[in-house]
Amino acid sequence: MIYIIDEDKIQMSSLRTEFEIRGYNVQIIPNADDAWDVISSIGKNDIELLIIDIMLAAKPSLKSRFDRQKTLDYTITGICLAESLLTDFLEKCENKIIYLSHTSENGLINSIIKSSEMNKIPFFRKHLYSSDLQLAKDILDCKKLEQDK
Repeated sequence: MIYIIDEDKIQMSSLRTEFEIRGYNVQIIPNADDAWDVISSIGKNDIELLIIDIMLAAKPSLKSRFDRQKTLDYTITGICLAESLLTDFLEKCENKIIYLSHTSENGLINSIIKSSEMNKIPFFRKHLYSSDLQLAKDILDCKKLEQDK
């Protein structure tokens, strides 16, 4: 299963379609807390790929493990989620995470690159792609899932 963790279900539905055309099962998860719950409850072999948006929603602060302060006003929620998953579920998540962002803000890009390099997580910038077809292809090529299918 490929999990796309992004609150923008409409925008992600075309990316989802590109993966489904290639034979993958895909689930879109709308926020970091729901993603945490899903990933914590599934088996190691149930994850082919986790595509995590960086500026990601969370549940209201009293119910969220990803509060506003920890995530710098939700600008790095995806980084917090990925790093938490790698800390608590390394065997399930290692080498299965992709960062996705539409940001052009230099400070945020630097934070993403730092986490990306430290955790060996590929980083794709949505706005550099004119089509979801090419983005999906590059993500699969990056993780070499296409060859394993």
